Amino acid sequence: MMKVSRQALALFLCVGVLATSTVGCASFEQSVRENPGTVVGAAVGVASGLLIGGLLFHSTTGALAGGLIGALAGGVIGNAMESQKRDYPATTKAYDYTPTQGATVRIERVKAQPATVKAGETVHLIVEYALLTPDANREFSVTERREISTRGRLVGNPALSVKRTAGTWASTVPLKLPANAETGPYQVAVAVQAEGGVDHATMSFTVQ
Repeated sequence: MMKVSRQALALFLCVGVLATSTVGCASFEQSVRENPGTVVGAAVGVASGLLIGGLLFHSTTGALAGGLIGALAGGVIGNAMESQKRDYPATTKAYDYTPTQGATVRIERVKAQPATVKAGETVHLIVEYALLTPDANREFSVTERREISTRGRLVGNPALSVKRTAGTWASTVPLKLPANAETGPYQVAVAVQAEGGVDHATMSFTVQ
């Protein structure tokens, strides 16, 4: 029989209790912080399945392209995770949006967590954004790009392509650094694009 960690079991019970609720037991960011290594690499095992599936996290069904080179060669881009923070009505109200504005993307926040990491450890590249579209039920093709550079050199370019309905979304791509990762500051240029609408932002992290 497969063993389940205490964290995974607690989360399973939480999901069961809140199965009919729209509010999770923990925020997206808090869950990432408390379980930093559970989704790196292939999503196998009971614990991984509980942490990226179900109510709190929905495992993305899109395609993740791009890779790591140079200072990050040998690192691993893990399975992306996602969570819907606000539904369509709440998102349109927050932005005073009307359908005549067409498809619009607004990045609300980007964050590397943790901001300081050691070689061999994992940093989550988190993006939160609003997808505003005239049709609440239609799925739109969304591309999230995260271009990682250090000292002016591109060292990684993971791009996640997914289908999303309108609302406010949070997603993270976990990056497990190679054991010999170059120390120093890293910058991440973020772009989220959907139906001609695009928004840009930047985040950073430091490898010690």
